[in-house]
Amino acid sequence: MAYHHVAVFELDGQFLGYSIKQDRVNRLQSTHLYAEAEEQELAKRLQELNEKQAITSVWPDARDPEVQALVNDPSFEPIEMTEEEVMDTENSYIVYLKDAEGEDTFDIDQEASVLKYKTAKVPLRPSDYMKRTKTACETIARQRASKV
Repeated sequence: MAYHHVAVFELDGQFLGYSIKQDRVNRLQSTHLYAEAEEQELAKRLQELNEKQAITSVWPDARDPEVQALVNDPSFEPIEMTEEEVMDTENSYIVYLKDAEGEDTFDIDQEASVLKYKTAKVPLRPSDYMKRTKTACETIARQRASKV
């Protein structure tokens, strides 16, 4: 276990309460003190911290094949989609203007560019992809932590 409880005393020996300390770290995890009557809350917090430590120690890369298998499974954390008009990159091309020294300005030459659009299904909230990937990583990490 990476976290454990420690008793905290005044210099005169008076008991103040229990706190949480991480192994091999010379400071407390927080300034919160648990009274003797808060034994269950302390045990619950220790369990949460140790579980989190176990999961993060086996956290996979988002490109991990097991994570990608989950992300590519349409039944896993379905993303709400909507139809939207987007650029058809296969049938479009963009020409960028250059400055006097021949460097790209990243301004589009509207006359020379050909932009075509199509209707496609896109996520209602683009951040859902990142949330889904994080959930997939956490799912795989929990599986791996339970095997350890």
